Amino acid sequence: MSELAVIDSNNFAMMSQMMGLSYDTGDSKSKSTLARLRINKKPIKGQTEVNGKKVNMEIVAAGTYSLQQTETGIFYADRAVIRPFIQRFMYQRYDSSINNYIKTVMANSLDIDLKDTTGGFNCGKPAGYIEDFNSLPDNIKDLIRATRRVRVLFGEVTLENAVDNTGAEHEIKDVPFIWEIDGKEAFKNLGQAMSKFNELRRLPVQHNIVMVTEERQLPTGATYHVPTCEVDLKSSHEITDKDQDTFKSFMGWVENYNQWVLGEWDKKHQESVDPEDAATVEAFVDIEVEEDE
Repeated sequence: MSELAVIDSNNFAMMSQMMGLSYDTGDSKSKSTLARLRINKKPIKGQTEVNGKKVNMEIVAAGTYSLQQTETGIFYADRAVIRPFIQRFMYQRYDSSINNYIKTVMANSLDIDLKDTTGGFNCGKPAGYIEDFNSLPDNIKDLIRATRRVRVLFGEVTLENAVDNTGAEHEIKDVPFIWEIDGKEAFKNLGQAMSKFNELRRLPVQHNIVMVTEERQLPTGATYHVPTCEVDLKSSHEITDKDQDTFKSFMGWVENYNQWVLGEWDKKHQESVDPEDAATVEAFVDIEVEEDE
């Protein structure tokens, strides 16, 4: 890999950059085997037996944390404790014409143009600060609104009093996860928690973030939930050999993902090159140049 994948808690400057702290201002494919952490949007209902009769009831409430594991299923809890290892940023936008997401590479900040899977940059979002949004054409406004900035966290999560979709209890402890956070308030809340590590010159992997959710209401009456975060500074983790292996695995995951996006970017550009132009470029590249001695 291109980056040194070893945790050194004595070198804050280097490690904070690798873990995605130094560049976070708070403003601005290979198949994954990592568990996916999310906030559950809708309640899950099921049947239970009461006095010998089947009764429909809510098994899992909306606003709980959900952890989807590839092999063992989905688990839910009101409270999640995460130990963040790495933070990255990217853009993504849902494209109904392909029924899938357009995604950029992951980077340490959103202050640079990021190559995306269409062969463009930033999922089509114009680069730089837009001074007069209202003056833009409607199609550009719609594209900007549809493009979401994403804070991507990699770490280990423990779900307290976790259950499955039947209400059966499970122990979910220190599971490696990825969490793509694209809601505005959620993005901000997690950013504030991660910024606290920078302020205290502590690496995120040395502490836990304890999370519950709060309900918000839209003008339409619909509701949604956002994470609330509290950094636990009363206790800390010592870095173990297992942590080093986990960190290397996360760094490798990011690198593999970025290689996939870059491969898609290159593929789109190869497809758009005229065969005659491609032959000209190839001939130019093959020219040998004699250097003056």
